[in-house]
Amino acid sequence: MKLSVHSVALFSNDLERSEDFYVDGLGLHVVERTHEALRLLAGETLLVLHRPWRPGWKASAQDIFVTFEVSDLESYYSLLVGRAIAGPEDYGSFEGGPMRIRLKDPDGHEISIQQRA
Repeated sequence: MKLSVHSVALFSNDLERSEDFYVDGLGLHVVERTHEALRLLAGETLLVLHRPWRPGWKASAQDIFVTFEVSDLESYYSLLVGRAIAGPEDYGSFEGGPMRIRLKDPDGHEISIQQRA
């Protein structure tokens, strides 16, 4: 039996800005859009962005890190540069790890994009 990730949920203070980043910027596909949440498809994994559930509560990106994989990292980086999502400071080998693109979404969540093995 193979275990896989079905979905990842993040809180977003501004779903419209998050949709711009994840859909128009990163190229994810909208599965469902409601007033409270945005469901996006990233490969076979669902990324769910929720508005904060409690009134007056603000989403915090502390200790949240999401990693995506692409088949051609250099081409994807060029695409993100063209969309003004990434720059030279966002592409490299960080902390001695593999080459990757590192970004922050509109709510400050750390996003990493790496080459699929």
